[in-house]
Amino acid sequence: MQGAQTPQLSVLTLGVGAGRTSVYDGQRSSAFLLCAGAAPALLLDAGPGAAAAVLEAYPRLPAYIYVSHNHTDHAGELPVILAVESARAAARGAPPPTVLAERRVMARLKAHRLHELLSTGRGLESFATFVELEEGKPTPLGAFGLSLTPLRAAHAEVAFGLLIEADGSAVLGWTSDSGYAPALLSRLAAAPAVLVDARAEGGPEHAGFGEVEAAALDGPLRGTSVCLFGYGRLDQAPAPLSHPRLCSAARVLRPGDRIMLGPRFEPGAGAGGGSGAAAGGAGEAAAAAAAAPAHAAAGLAAAR
Repeated sequence: MQGAQTPQLSVLTLGVGAGRTSVYDGQRSSAFLLCAGAAPALLLDAGPGAAAAVLEAYPRLPAYIYVSHNHTDHAGELPVILAVESARAAARGAPPPTVLAERRVMARLKAHRLHELLSTGRGLESFATFVELEEGKPTPLGAFGLSLTPLRAAHAEVAFGLLIEADGSAVLGWTSDSGYAPALLSRLAAAPAVLVDARAEGGPEHAGFGEVEAAALDGPLRGTSVCLFGYGRLDQAPAPLSHPRLCSAARVLRPGDRIMLGPRFEPGAGAGGGSGAAAGGAGEAAAAAAAAPAHAAAGLAAAR
């Protein structure tokens, strides 16, 4: 187990799309759901299709939402989610959702993405509790023994991936949208599993398949379980015949794929092979993970 009081953690892949994928191809934008045992704990980005994907697997959305940046394919559903979920929470006597973002991202969300909520005549604080995170500094979510450390991504819009810890041990790294950034990958490689944005042709805002292959085989991600997302349509995913070295070094994620998390990862199975994280489908029982030291998390639990 991950700790005496910490349920098994897993991350569910909600979508793997690029910026245009949901609009032109009807496939969901890239997003993930961190789960604690059988409960959804933290939504990682809220682009088109994220809420529906969560509700296909669970009866309600999690109380916590982290937004990496203010592009539509990562934050487009946020105003509607907050309007609906805050009303549902009030009806059952619960607090509204908590939105977490690095402080510069949060400023953009409040000024631009969430502006439409002001037409209700209510202040933004009635829709959510907003928690600003500081770059490079961990913030605990005491309710789950988790802490989140935002790390700057290589992207035109100010964007931050995450290093996620549980009970004091890193369990997951996530680039969000990012060009190839060795310094970012080195920080995220503290976790045994790293979710990496990658496309067939890389550029300043998104890493290329070749760059991630090199990073996984003999670079900053060597020895981690590398999981690819953000490549666009499902038929744009790297395949073993066209990218044999990449597919042997990394797991190519598809919607519905689940990764079991822990301080140590177990050999995985499923599409794209993978170098470590245990895999499963939505709703499967969690596998046991290696033990982690106990950690007294505090902070955001008080806000819930």
